[in-house]
Amino acid sequence: YSIALFGLLRGPLMFLPFGLMNYLQTLAASKRIGDFLSKDEVEDYVATDQELAADVDLRFHAADFSWAAGQQADATVDVSVETESLASEAKSNTAEASEEKANAPEADEPRLTLRSITLDVKRGELLAVCGLVGSGKSSLIAAALGMMEHRGGQIARRKGTTVALAGQVPWIMNASVKDNILFGKPFRKDAYENVLDVCCLRDDLMQLKDADETEIGERGINLSGGQKA
Repeated sequence: YSIALFGLLRGPLMFLPFGLMNYLQTLAASKRIGDFLSKDEVEDYVATDQELAADVDLRFHAADFSWAAGQQADATVDVSVETESLASEAKSNTAEASEEKANAPEADEPRLTLRSITLDVKRGELLAVCGLVGSGKSSLIAAALGMMEHRGGQIARRKGTTVALAGQVPWIMNASVKDNILFGKPFRKDAYENVLDVCCLRDDLMQLKDADETEIGERGINLSGGQKA
């Protein structure tokens, strides 16, 4: 009976790790979806009904933007008075703290990330935004896409103009390098060779065991950050 019992348990025990893995993935996905759905709605502040110059597709005029307002804890003063001298010192400290709190910005007041942005993006124009780390380059793109909180000024886009974003984080399929380049489109040798040259991929392919037939692991685990991009 023991041998028969272990034989019956063999199948369920083999699938137990896969069940646990699917369960954990479901929990993680549910949490991400819940966090996304519980976020506040972002107002669509990009106007599409304003008159723009003939060659302008996107315009910022003295526009201010911020991310979600941060919460700042109010400073509190907790003083235990045991003697008259300590009471006098505590009173002085409390008065100074109250004055600083009165002069400080309110906790709900947003900190502007972009201030007084005035910019015209013209049709057919190649525009590069350069700056130091943390200077607001990505925030400017987010503002143009309507992903930030609009605090002032104007932003308008020509009606009928479409916007696309190529993000900094590449999306990699669990397939060969060639399949990731083609991305479901039919193979055309001339166009394929041109992509390899333009993206400077030939040196990278030489480092891979099977060149463009190399299988890329999940999330591009066997590629460097530059190779993914």
